[in-house]
Amino acid sequence: MKHPFQLKNAALLMVLAVAWPLQVQALAGIAQFTAGEVNVRQADGRITALAKGGNIDSGHAIVTGGDGRAQVRFTDGGLVSLQPNTEFRIASYVDQNNPREDRFLVDLLRGSMRAITGLIGKRNRDNYKLTTTTATIGIRGSGFKVGYNPDGSLGITSELDKIEVCNQSGCIGLVAGESVKVLDNVTPPVRTSEQPKVATPDTRKEPVVAGDKVDDAGKAKIVTEKATTTATPLPVERTFTDIKVAAVGVYSGSPHTLSTGAGATTVFSDNKLLKLQDTSANTPKWSE
Repeated sequence: MKHPFQLKNAALLMVLAVAWPLQVQALAGIAQFTAGEVNVRQADGRITALAKGGNIDSGHAIVTGGDGRAQVRFTDGGLVSLQPNTEFRIASYVDQNNPREDRFLVDLLRGSMRAITGLIGKRNRDNYKLTTTTATIGIRGSGFKVGYNPDGSLGITSELDKIEVCNQSGCIGLVAGESVKVLDNVTPPVRTSEQPKVATPDTRKEPVVAGDKVDDAGKAKIVTEKATTTATPLPVERTFTDIKVAAVGVYSGSPHTLSTGAGATTVFSDNKLLKLQDTSANTPKWSE
């Protein structure tokens, strides 16, 4: 009676063993950083929001909005940083530690990006390619940035080593620091000193965490800025002795003219007479 049960479970384990590698192979990378509007368009057309820590699979497209930025670390250690208004599609990604089978084939349909190649580009440089609407970039090094210009042309800069830019007119090689502009897919790339504007993602910590502090439970401690209060300054009193003071004010509800004599002591604050001591005067106090 135990054999059918054992066979059934054995068959189930075989199915899981076959399915599991396929799931692992499908994972291309993880979003290390996202800001603003960042979405993933899956192979079946479904669109979901991409947050930090989200999975990226082969066949996915990452689309950033006007304020969107994202950085993806791929399983081979490569990095791609995407800027606002960018559409980046992972056409085919395979990372099996096999130079013949590994592939990093991606498309930049609009926007701008920076890339640092991982192990796939080192195992087989021919299997690392970025395709755009006007050119194909083949890696011969380990870093570059590329972006579409407002006129539809493409700006490309090699940052670390050599890259190769190709279109229907042929190929041109770039060493670190060199840039080209590609007008279309049939015109030869033109060398230029102008580089695509691709900013590095903001690496600041989450705004609620400061100084790697933790609370008693071991969780990130939220540090709030202490409110600053401005105390009202106390009036400054100045005392004068042996000066003559002439003033017009009110004494006992009636207009009164004051004129001090020699030896009088007066106290002022903000140009107001606060106290008066004058042995020669009949007015011991004074108020406006």
